[in-house]
Amino acid sequence: CLCALFSIFFYISSAWAYGLVSTILAYLLVCISTPQMMQLYGKHAAVIFSIWFLILLGIPSQLSTGLINATTNCQTFYGSYADKMCVDGWQTFLLIIATVQISLTFLCVLCILAASAGTSVVGNVQGEISRIKGDYQQSLTKNAQPAPTAA
Repeated sequence: CLCALFSIFFYISSAWAYGLVSTILAYLLVCISTPQMMQLYGKHAAVIFSIWFLILLGIPSQLSTGLINATTNCQTFYGSYADKMCVDGWQTFLLIIATVQISLTFLCVLCILAASAGTSVVGNVQGEISRIKGDYQQSLTKNAQPAPTAA
């Protein structure tokens, strides 16, 4: 999953906690990607991913500063290595990866919502189709004319 790949870059930055949770959630998404698991746990996963998306954005501010703000906290995280690690290229790279990570998390939220809603809709549609087929077959048997017999 791309979320796990991108979150690895946060392990060696001040946003390491965001990277760790993003990796765990990416593997969770892989585990529930089958239709049966999505039907069972899709709504729960949608809530979890939606909350995580809000935390990545920094909502609520009392709980999280957000992923983009966490990547800019370079001086305090690296301490004596700040002069080597807090260069503009590394900070720009982390900012780009953070933006991609937030975008992919939003895409995952939308996909999970669509998949979990789709499984219930598909089940309802299939039930209706079966009911209509049964009604149609019953009406055919009621209205069936006996075949004329040859004399």
